[in-house]
Amino acid sequence: MKTAMIGVISFILLLIGGLNVTGCGEKEEQTRVSQTAGKEERELPSIVITEPRFTGLNKVSEPIISLAGLTVKDLESVDWQNDRGGGGVARGTINWRVPEVLLQPGVNTITISAKDKNSGEIYTSQLSITYEPVELLGELRVRPDTIYIDEPNEMTVEITVKPDPRINRDKVEIYRIYEDGKNMYLLGLLTDDGSIDSGDQTAGDGVWASKFTLTRGTESQSGLKRVGQTADELSILWGLADRDVGRQIRLRVSTYLLEDDGSYTTTSSNIVPVRVEKR
Repeated sequence: MKTAMIGVISFILLLIGGLNVTGCGEKEEQTRVSQTAGKEERELPSIVITEPRFTGLNKVSEPIISLAGLTVKDLESVDWQNDRGGGGVARGTINWRVPEVLLQPGVNTITISAKDKNSGEIYTSQLSITYEPVELLGELRVRPDTIYIDEPNEMTVEITVKPDPRINRDKVEIYRIYEDGKNMYLLGLLTDDGSIDSGDQTAGDGVWASKFTLTRGTESQSGLKRVGQTADELSILWGLADRDVGRQIRLRVSTYLLEDDGSYTTTSSNIVPVRVEKR
């Protein structure tokens, strides 16, 4: 009887021990899962690129892009670096922006980096972009390269355009590009018809030209636009301003190719800076 009682007690102790072992195992599993979850949280990107809206290998036909994004931690200044040359500090931190990144032909890998203010850890994010220049447009030439705000400035632009049946010949345009890289003001149309008025020398030689005048605008009305405004009215609103003095404005030619699906692809030339001075 005594032997039987000892066996029962031993069985109960063994059962309790087994339960304890199982409980410890569950606790260990919960701890491991919790650690894994914590690791996944730490691996969330601290720098998010929102513009351009891609981070893989992508192709563009224009030499300049803008970058923008967000940071999800308290980071110091956000830096950018192109492995093909160029770099600097972005504007802002939580919401950061790089207005202009100059691309080189081929693959450009751009790294965005910032340091955690508390831990000192460096966070990075990358995107790769392939810049494939469009062979359609040659080098844009602009005369003169310095203009004066208090004078009417007659300007002439020329560019070589390779023959292509897809070109919309009525929309080879010269634009002023503003600081944000997006807003543009149409200055005139280029032609290859031998017209002296447009500054073209020989019809059909592949050299397109345009003449236009840049003058002082009305700064207080800058940006006010309405449907049906004439080119002269827009020139008053979008013309030269005192803030342009001592700086460079930027000119660029754009044209359009008709694609098979009926849409148009915009192609653009190099950007030419023109100095603005006051006599």
